[in-house]
Amino acid sequence: MDARPSLLGGQIQRNLYLKGGTTYGSKNEIFGEKCDVTSCDREVPHYHLQAAKATIRPGKRAIFRKVAIKIFEKTIVKLPYLSIPLDERTYKYLPEVGQTFDEGYYVKFKFGIPLRDDYSFLDTHVDYYTKRGPALGFDYNYSNPNLRGVLSAYSVFGQDKTITVMSRHRQELGFGILTLDNNYQQSNYLSAPGATILNTRIGLLVPQGRGTNTRFDFLRNQNNSGASTTESQSFKIGDVRRWTPNLRTNFDIGLSQSSNANSSFSTKREQLDVKLKADYDLKQAIAQFDYQRAIPVGETTNFFNGADRTPVVSLVTDSRKLFGPKDGGWPFNAELSLGEFANSLDKTKLSRANFDFRVSRPDRSAKRFRFDVNGRFKQGVYSDDTAQYTLGLGLQASYALGYDTSLNIRYSYLRPYGFSPLQIDRLGRTNLLTTDISFRPYRTFLIGAQTGYDILQLQQNSLGPKVAWQSVGVRMEYRPVDYISLRAVSNYDSFQGSWNNLRVDLAYKPGATFVGLGAKYDGIRKTWSSFSGFVDGFKWGRLRTSALFDYNGYLKRFEARHFQFTYDLHCAEAVMTVIDNPIGFRAGTSVNFYIRLKAFPFNTGFGTGTSGQPVTISGGGVN
Repeated sequence: MDARPSLLGGQIQRNLYLKGGTTYGSKNEIFGEKCDVTSCDREVPHYHLQAAKATIRPGKRAIFRKVAIKIFEKTIVKLPYLSIPLDERTYKYLPEVGQTFDEGYYVKFKFGIPLRDDYSFLDTHVDYYTKRGPALGFDYNYSNPNLRGVLSAYSVFGQDKTITVMSRHRQELGFGILTLDNNYQQSNYLSAPGATILNTRIGLLVPQGRGTNTRFDFLRNQNNSGASTTESQSFKIGDVRRWTPNLRTNFDIGLSQSSNANSSFSTKREQLDVKLKADYDLKQAIAQFDYQRAIPVGETTNFFNGADRTPVVSLVTDSRKLFGPKDGGWPFNAELSLGEFANSLDKTKLSRANFDFRVSRPDRSAKRFRFDVNGRFKQGVYSDDTAQYTLGLGLQASYALGYDTSLNIRYSYLRPYGFSPLQIDRLGRTNLLTTDISFRPYRTFLIGAQTGYDILQLQQNSLGPKVAWQSVGVRMEYRPVDYISLRAVSNYDSFQGSWNNLRVDLAYKPGATFVGLGAKYDGIRKTWSSFSGFVDGFKWGRLRTSALFDYNGYLKRFEARHFQFTYDLHCAEAVMTVIDNPIGFRAGTSVNFYIRLKAFPFNTGFGTGTSGQPVTISGGGVN
């Protein structure tokens, strides 16, 4: 039987060949008894797994029991249990050796422990750090049709003992879905040294039909750092309900408590949050009711919530609701509202009547010249005898010079008149003209530029120089052939009167090998601020090499140096990685060696930083 990647959820990179004994299954599970499994397509495979029982769940896990691993028909090792995850691209069951500033030199081992069923998995950790001492831990994953979850614990038994316990549980009950999450940390030297943290979350979702459900949530956070203790907890009930095809409500109520105590003072705060939002479809408009209020509980001084709406009633419509598809080519949106708001500026409440009208006419024609228009009118009247209206206008003219080049001119205008006591209605002012152009002097060479002219700067009563011209950006791309790309981007600062930066990227991909180089120049400091490079897929016989570096020109030091060497073994690969991240969180160097099967998903730490983030490098791309 051939199990193709499409059958196995796209996680398998090559076909799996199952033969011998009994093989059966479906797209959800494949079973085998007294069978051989291999991904090698040779008549006499380089390797194969001879298992008494095999279970493959596409996209999740492959499990083998009483398995013998054979290479060139010779038994290398016999195992009572072998589990291979198909949904994790980082293979974590091999020893890891490295060095970081916080941990010193370390060695990490992970072992899988066989369990009776094929739906529960137990992994153990045995680690050692020269600066922290020995460490032990485990990860227990369980799953069945009605519940699933994970329980993890890890402890470092050194001078500064560290304990971390984490659990996630999800269970489908007869009437709803229950979730339980816990996270306990004691003296975690990576994130909270000297502190004890406990976070608990309990949730219950009760579905009641299409578009209707009720939620119950409890959240508690506690942080004890010795000198101070911070606690917070909340209990919330939420209900989303569709009463009729036209009426829908969303109701939330929550009681929250927070406290902070140390040797000199303590504070405590309790409040009740109430939110209600209702929508009723009137066919030609939608009527909305919005109520939001925070109520103090007990003795809470200086309490004021600037987000209160008690209440706000709105009528929302648009051109399609009023006139159908025949809107005259000028689609618009309109909103009329009346309500009471909290004013965070002076901690008072006031009423506001508001009308907001927006119109937009985009030009979706295929002509070379296109013209887009949008406008806005907003009027607010307030209970303290103030009023404000706002005018907005947006224009854009575009002329296509070629299939990927054009000249664009845009104008943006926004100005309020009068006065608004509400912070949410203070929109600021804009009077800006911008333009950009891109053209090709010849087919392989692209030039572009963009700038802006701020008319508002000329109207300011400032003592400094009035510079209306905005920064000028210039870009260039040269592609003499399909596998070479040279890009450059620079920016001219009109206020300082100098070119403040330059970035150059070169990409080269003649075949399977990709080379990317990049550099940045700081025109203000007159120095090259960074250099970076990336080489991927360079082959010499069966050896494929990848490397990257990122050099900080300000600090005169490397921020990342990564190397990966992969030797092709036909159906397997020997991989060695050297990951050096000398600065940042958990800085250090790690060296890893793997023997991996090409059929199974796999990834290394190459190209990632100390927190799992991708290493930022320059270098343009080529097709």
